[in-house]
Amino acid sequence: MYDPEVAKIAESIKAKLKFSDENIIEIGDELNETKKILPRNSWLRWFDDENFSFSLTQARRFMRIAKGVIERPSLVGLGVAKADILLRLQGEEFEEFEKENDIGKMSVSIMSRCVREIKKPEASTILKGKISTLNSRMHEIVSLLETCRDFKLHEKDVEDLKNFLKNTISELEAIENQVETQSDERGFAPLPTK
Repeated sequence: MYDPEVAKIAESIKAKLKFSDENIIEIGDELNETKKILPRNSWLRWFDDENFSFSLTQARRFMRIAKGVIERPSLVGLGVAKADILLRLQGEEFEEFEKENDIGKMSVSIMSRCVREIKKPEASTILKGKISTLNSRMHEIVSLLETCRDFKLHEKDVEDLKNFLKNTISELEAIENQVETQSDERGFAPLPTK
C-alpha cells in the first residue's frame, strides 16, 4: 500500500517502542523522514494506518525533539518532558538558561515553571496584539452606531447592522478563546501563588 521504504521505516519505529531517550530521537527522526517521503497530506493517514502504540500528539513531540537535538545536543539524555519544555526557549534564552541552571538535576515541574516565567513577556505581546484587534473592531462598531444615530436606516440596513454586530461579538469571543488556548498550550498559564 505504501512505498516499501516507508513500510520499512514503520517496522523500525515499532521495534523501538521502549521509549528510551535514544529511541525517541530515532523514532522522531524516522517520523520526520516519512513525512518527507510521503505525498503531501498523506502522512496523517499513514500514521493512523500504522496503529502505533503512541498518540499523534506524542509523535509530534518526538518529531520536535528529534529536530531540536540537532541544534541542542545537550537535550539528549534529559528525557522527553524536559527536552520538550526546553524547546520552548529560543536560541539565547536556551543558552542563558542552560548556563544558569543544572538542567540535568532540575525537576520537570521546576523547569516548567522557570520556562513559563521566561515566556511571560511573549504571552503579553500576544495578548496586546489580540487586544489591538478587538479595539479596531470596537471602533468600527462605534462608527456604525453613530451612522445609525445620524440617519434613518431602512429595515434591511438595520438587519445588516445587527448581523455585523453578532458576527463581531462571535469573532471577539473566538479571539478570547484563542488567546486562552494559546496561553495554556504555550505554558503561559499563571503560576500558582503560595
